[in-house]
Amino acid sequence: MNSKGQSSSIFIIIIPIIIVALAFIYDNAMMVVTTNRYKSVTKDIIKEVLVNSYDDKETIVKDLFEKNKYETEQLSVEYDGTNLKVYNIHSYPSIFGIVFGVKKYRAEVYLSGHLENNEVVIEEVEED
Repeated sequence: MNSKGQSSSIFIIIIPIIIVALAFIYDNAMMVVTTNRYKSVTKDIIKEVLVNSYDDKETIVKDLFEKNKYETEQLSVEYDGTNLKVYNIHSYPSIFGIVFGVKKYRAEVYLSGHLENNEVVIEEVEED
């Protein structure tokens, strides 16, 4: 085989592998960015609700998620007088995951917040 034929065959084999790898990297980067953004919005919502002492905290949390265009079908809000726990799942479409059979990714957030010395303290809650 001459060097021209060998170069083009290697090119034909390598380019699709590189494209698939870049697509995988892009999808995973989007997953990390979206999950971090989702956690940040959830922290902001917890701060807003605790600082302003709303009466119906569950409804306010749901309204704020919807205002930020996040799903609320699996939203769970618990308030025991001091701790506000928020659990929610947001799914978003995969751009290149369809190649691998993945249509959507899920961002899952479970955070707890409380007031301590007039400061809002937020922690991640470990699931059982």
